[in-house]
Amino acid sequence: MSAEQLYLSDELEVDWVSHTYRGRFGAIWEIVPSVTQALEETFLVDWSGLDPLMLAYAQERGSAVHFATRLYDENDLDESSLDPVVAPYLESYRMLLDLGFAVDPTRIERPAVHPIWRFGGTPDRGMFYHGDNVLIDLKATYALAPVTGVQLAGYALLELATRPELGPARRFGVQLRPSTPPRVVEYRDPGDTRVFMGALAACQWKRAHYGLPRI
Repeated sequence: MSAEQLYLSDELEVDWVSHTYRGRFGAIWEIVPSVTQALEETFLVDWSGLDPLMLAYAQERGSAVHFATRLYDENDLDESSLDPVVAPYLESYRMLLDLGFAVDPTRIERPAVHPIWRFGGTPDRGMFYHGDNVLIDLKATYALAPVTGVQLAGYALLELATRPELGPARRFGVQLRPSTPPRVVEYRDPGDTRVFMGALAACQWKRAHYGLPRI
């Protein structure tokens, strides 16, 4: 398996192809759910009502947009190679940065595992906004859903456990729109954390009693 398909650290392994997270807890390595998997396996995120072809296209476009923004932040993007579908979303991302959001280069799609609650995740971005620590979830979809706040609550718990020096993070969903300023929503509901923890507990219970979901 190539380096692009596998993330390795002393505490975590991530297979990007199967989206499998394995965390090390003491001497034991264990497969754990990701933030997204916890929400999907408890149906807080449910794509079943969407046309499969449209969903596949949207997911492919979203992956391409995320990859382009990552390369842009890492100063490694050849913009002449951008797909015409992706380029307008990158323009929207630039507009986000113009609003005062500053990328933390140590938190660009950086995977982590929670040492106590045993879940993993890869936040899109850690940033600073007017001096505040923030977590950003990028979307290239037609709308932002309330469950994005729950997703970000999971990432915030993950970051607080693995990067405590940063302190609590404000949570922002960012809807990138082609060649248009992004829609930025801050999620402030403290109940999002309780909802995520409930979803995580239900997901872990299902896995313990019924096994891992089929890929």
